[in-house]
Amino acid sequence: MGCGPAGATAARVAAERGLSVMMIDRRRSVGMPPRCAGYVPFWLKARTRFDESAVLQPVEGVRFVGMDGAVRKVKSEGFILDRTRFDKTLAIRALEAGADLAHAMVLKREGSRVVGRRGGLEADFEGQFILGADGPGSVVGKSVGLVNHRFWVSMQYEVGLKTPEAWLTFFRLPGKPEGVAWFVPCGRTARLGVTLSRPEARYLKHCLTRFLHQMVAEGLVFDGVLSYTGGLLPVNGSLDSMRAGHVLLAGDAGGLSEPFGGAGIAKAVVSGEVAGDLVGRVLTESNPGLLDDYDQAVKARMPVEFLLTDFEQLADRQAAIAAWCGSYDETPIEGGA
Repeated sequence: MGCGPAGATAARVAAERGLSVMMIDRRRSVGMPPRCAGYVPFWLKARTRFDESAVLQPVEGVRFVGMDGAVRKVKSEGFILDRTRFDKTLAIRALEAGADLAHAMVLKREGSRVVGRRGGLEADFEGQFILGADGPGSVVGKSVGLVNHRFWVSMQYEVGLKTPEAWLTFFRLPGKPEGVAWFVPCGRTARLGVTLSRPEARYLKHCLTRFLHQMVAEGLVFDGVLSYTGGLLPVNGSLDSMRAGHVLLAGDAGGLSEPFGGAGIAKAVVSGEVAGDLVGRVLTESNPGLLDDYDQAVKARMPVEFLLTDFEQLADRQAAIAAWCGSYDETPIEGGA
């Protein structure tokens, strides 16, 4: 369920192995509305083959600014993406591989069947395996008792960028131990965002407005909000188990987001690859025992800094970050038995 980076990638890999695959997405338009800052490491382009139209701009690295003002810089080349275009590219690749796409709100899962609704009409979908790639509050995950339990809430503005910038910057928020703000250049615009623990959600707009004023005072951006978005981010780390019987979880549904800002595009793609590959192998090789290794297989494909849980810990691991953001070039999983 879901046609974001995790669901579309899993569908593509499984379809390339000859499986019959149905993607079910609750949105009427894939990739809309975009809900993240859009940074991905450079290797993801070769891995997913997204086209140039999805790239807003390349970036050279990431700055981390602590509450004491200390700045750590990590060279980590990557891209800022147009998430809508990127998600549609992944969906198209899945369709080209033979997957199908339906638009419906998934209401529940019962056994091998899920029930979806669109326009007042309900439809049943049945499959040998069900992948929950339906976000932090996954309906599929809840149906098997696999749920995220710790969330941050985020709000993001898009504003005009005054001068070109090639680095992302993450800030710790004074007085908010779990608060993180980000400045992400996107060509002619910049994305300014803040994330706080869920109990502090009422402070989001105040913190983000102060952050915007700070960036305006520093001469980086114009004082005018072009658009805004927000949402929940799972920050409990990957679930202890992302599989129950014939049900698997990937991406945000499995708690796979970065610990310092809640982003998760690259993690979603990697977990989708593993899910699609293992299900494909289970069916083509008639070996259901392969699924027993799903959690271990997902974690094994995640570089070390994906297992870290704290902003400062991550910021101190420059070598690990560089390895992840700058040189992780493991060959992507492709279809074929």
